[in-house]
Amino acid sequence: MAKVDLFLMQDVVPEDLTAMAQLAESIGCENLWLIDGQDVFPDPWTTAAHCASVTSSIRIGPGVTNPLTRHPQVTANAAMSLHSLSGGRAILGIGTGDNAVRTLGWRPATLAQLRNAIEMCRVRFRAQGADIAIYVAAAGPRATELACDIADGIIVPGRAATSADLRRMIDRVEAALRRCGRDPETLPILPYLGMAISHDRSQALDDARGGVARRVLNFVGKTGTCPPELEYLKREMEAIATTYDYAEHLKSHVAHAAAVSDELVEAVSVAGTPDDVKPRFEELWDVAEGHNVTFFLRPDGRNKRTTFELFAHEIQPTLPVVT
Repeated sequence: MAKVDLFLMQDVVPEDLTAMAQLAESIGCENLWLIDGQDVFPDPWTTAAHCASVTSSIRIGPGVTNPLTRHPQVTANAAMSLHSLSGGRAILGIGTGDNAVRTLGWRPATLAQLRNAIEMCRVRFRAQGADIAIYVAAAGPRATELACDIADGIIVPGRAATSADLRRMIDRVEAALRRCGRDPETLPILPYLGMAISHDRSQALDDARGGVARRVLNFVGKTGTCPPELEYLKREMEAIATTYDYAEHLKSHVAHAAAVSDELVEAVSVAGTPDDVKPRFEELWDVAEGHNVTFFLRPDGRNKRTTFELFAHEIQPTLPVVT
């Protein structure tokens, strides 16, 4: 059965940060992930130390960092420091880089650089006797093969929140795992799932728009294609992809988000009232059944705490989630 992790962007007030970390732990989330984007969000390692101080069992780490803005030796040291302070609860997510490198005008790391960074971190972890799992963010086929070869888990950037697209993604990753000689049951697959939930439906849709704007970059913005069931929205997605501003990465009430239609929000995200989103979650859970899937839940917009509390209290209890 499916599980859930919380991906928490740190642009929330301290009391919300504490409350969401504790709530994630209380509903059985194994991991709490924090965004690494130095020009848009507070520092993930500092935030992780705070979250560790107010929790007792949940693992915590960046989801994800990269080998360019942080040298791998620096990342390894930060992870080991958190591991020691938290009683062995550090986790490391790493990828080639997205907003953290793009706001500097840099190109993402190469896969060779990513592999080298992972190997450097593992060497440091082994030398210190630190059992820190490394999850790799991977979208394209070559990155997926790398993750399936050496990672302890794979984080898959968000595409459409449709059952058909989730099924295609799981099949693609599991096929890559088999090519690498690994049993799919042994490697967690973490698909991003942006969500915005409110009893005020219009508020939820507005909160979701920034995440949707970023999500369309994962297909039309990078590959020029989109899931076949969303072909009718391709023209709108192409227009949004050309205006995306990484200086406002994943923000909901900004210019590029305003261009996202309600129709696109409903097709690509999980947003609306609890009654609106329950059927979407149920569909996705059905697809994930029988696979090693943990949804990488990302509350979007200005009302992240409300979204996560409504998920925890009104959605999660109705789903067959392992806790």
